[in-house]
Amino acid sequence: MKQTTKSLPSRKPSTRMLAARARSAEPWSLYLLQCKGGVIYTGIARDVEARCAAHTNGTGARFTRSHPPRRLLMQIDYPNQRDASRAEYAVKRLSAPQKRALIRKLKLLSPGERAAAVQLVQRI
Repeated sequence: MKQTTKSLPSRKPSTRMLAARARSAEPWSLYLLQCKGGVIYTGIARDVEARCAAHTNGTGARFTRSHPPRRLLMQIDYPNQRDASRAEYAVKRLSAPQKRALIRKLKLLSPGERAAAVQLVQRI
């Protein structure tokens, strides 16, 4: 008796999965905020302006509720969420003086040289 193998029908990605893929493929930004008490908050967002407004209004991260942001120190754009998240991880491991040194270095770059910031942040 000959056995036939049935292949499983290919599953369509769910709407949720498609939305997650689309979100991760959009440009993301790493941002650093100067907060009350001189503390530097680091985060990533697709819309930094809206995220900063959320932090200011007290609807952002728990940390910024107790340390309200004073100003945006730096923003670096990345092509996708993965790269922004990796840069965020690298920056969060820095001490406050190291973060300030990074900001000074990046401010010296021209807009065309900002692409080098990706490598600069990830080398830290």
